[in-house]
Amino acid sequence: RSSEPIILDPAASVAVGVGLKRTGAATATLAAGVNTDVVVTNMATSSIVDVTANAAGSTLDSLAGGADGKIVDLYVDGTGVLTINDSSVATGTANYKFLTPGAAPLVCVKPDVVRLRYRGGSVNRWLVG
Repeated sequence: RSSEPIILDPAASVAVGVGLKRTGAATATLAAGVNTDVVVTNMATSSIVDVTANAAGSTLDSLAGGADGKIVDLYVDGTGVLTINDSSVATGTANYKFLTPGAAPLVCVKPDVVRLRYRGGSVNRWLVG
């Protein structure tokens, strides 16, 4: 085994370790203010979503494309702040919402990466963290 660190390049598709594969990046450009029920093209086949927050600040309330067990890394890009709202305050479709640590809004800036895992069943939410 190599002791070299693994560096992920959001612009490339690379195999990482045993059983892990970066499947390509999808992109989402958010408007200023609250963004609800965001649909990301190629979400079903992507493990990374490059999210560009508006310079005036963007809030992500809900994200379409969840399926039980789906894991997505949000790579925060742009000059603005991205806030991910917990389902307790978010608007939008119930099963597109997020469960954030402590039910508090999560504030992110470039180059933060946020891991999302969708939990189906009785939860039906994106788990953040």
